[in-house]
Amino acid sequence: MFGYTMYVSQVREWGITHVMFLTFLTCTHYFKMHSYRVVNLHYRKEKNPAYPANINVQNFTLYMWMPVLVYRHEYPRNKSIDYKFIAYKSIMTALGIMFGYIICCDHLIPYIKKDKESYWFETMLNIIFPFTVL
Repeated sequence: MFGYTMYVSQVREWGITHVMFLTFLTCTHYFKMHSYRVVNLHYRKEKNPAYPANINVQNFTLYMWMPVLVYRHEYPRNKSIDYKFIAYKSIMTALGIMFGYIICCDHLIPYIKKDKESYWFETMLNIIFPFTVL
């Protein structure tokens, strides 16, 4: 999986941000598949009643879409959709992205572009606080 990720990123000559995103996504999926295998192996050894019925495409797909890294045969879920929670999280995500963009454009990129004009230590001192906030 990692080899294919690196092959695709090299052949298509993607930028570093694309390669990093693809690598992080590959690592996450690898960890999730490993957890699925190990937990089902544990279920088989412990004679868990959910074991044979939980190995199917629907269950695996649901697990891959869930925002968790450790597999369980069932997850606590609400019966209805909380639209206020979705709106709140969406707004906070948008604000976080905008805040990160502003920090990068106003406080990081200008100092990084001036790197050749100043000493590396001065550049590091200028960008350490924006990186910490980011």
